[in-house]
Amino acid sequence: MRCGLRIVLSGVLGGLMAGAGAVWAADPEIDRLVQSPVGKDWVTNGGNMTNQRYSTLKQIDTSNVKQLKGAWMTRLKGSGLGGKYSFEATPLVKDGIMYISTGNDDVFALDAKTGKEVWRTPVEDWHNGYGVTNAPLYFDGIVYSGITGGEFGIRGRLTALDAKTGKILWRAYTLPAAGEPGGDTWPAGTEHYSRGGASIWNTPALDPELGLVYFAVGNCGPDYDGSMREGDNLFCASVLAVNAKTGAYAWHFQEVHHDIWDYDAASPVLLFDTVINGQPRKGLAQAGRTG
Repeated sequence: MRCGLRIVLSGVLGGLMAGAGAVWAADPEIDRLVQSPVGKDWVTNGGNMTNQRYSTLKQIDTSNVKQLKGAWMTRLKGSGLGGKYSFEATPLVKDGIMYISTGNDDVFALDAKTGKEVWRTPVEDWHNGYGVTNAPLYFDGIVYSGITGGEFGIRGRLTALDAKTGKILWRAYTLPAAGEPGGDTWPAGTEHYSRGGASIWNTPALDPELGLVYFAVGNCGPDYDGSMREGDNLFCASVLAVNAKTGAYAWHFQEVHHDIWDYDAASPVLLFDTVINGQPRKGLAQAGRTG
């Protein structure tokens, strides 16, 4: 199998602004999330909200990297010890506190210098098939988190929580019901969509100018047997964009229709700006599995 990098160009900025919904005004905290990280903090999984992962730090280089050594280790009360439930997300660090999630659906806050536990918050019960492999994304008072478990018959979704209270603000389901955008790509008169998987493995990206959040969606379940899910099966194996304030559907691009090869969109999306034919364009890249 060969992997490929897929580029999806959105419309000219002005054309998309109307359909995107809320657009945020200039704010120092938002500017910090958009720029590449500086100092000791790594406040979002991709380095910034566009997932570009570029660090400006210069303390570690080829002359001193061999001096690095372990400083501490913590067992986190056994959470994430099993191979299936191990750590799969980048830790976040802000103001001396490290935040990390495990495949057992637990989130921990640790003292970054000592590894001492500050608090623990279970997100879901892993016994029900749910898993968390992505670090959360924070923006303007909202925390976004995906969920996995396609092989256990879950209904994938992106959950938005109030950053102050933890209250669920909305859920954007990756498997649409009848009457919702994409709902007609599942067998009519059935509820097969409700246990069709479509996990979100990685942290989303967000464009504050357009007011949209973007994420890649995994395979359908069962992944190699499509006999019970006739149709294209949206939004499996897709890139999906939703309104960052409301979760309302904006657009999608499905990489594999009716996937029966496990060619899911499992790597994160990356946002960038470019110029085509003299016109500024906003672009999105995602490394797919179709070659």
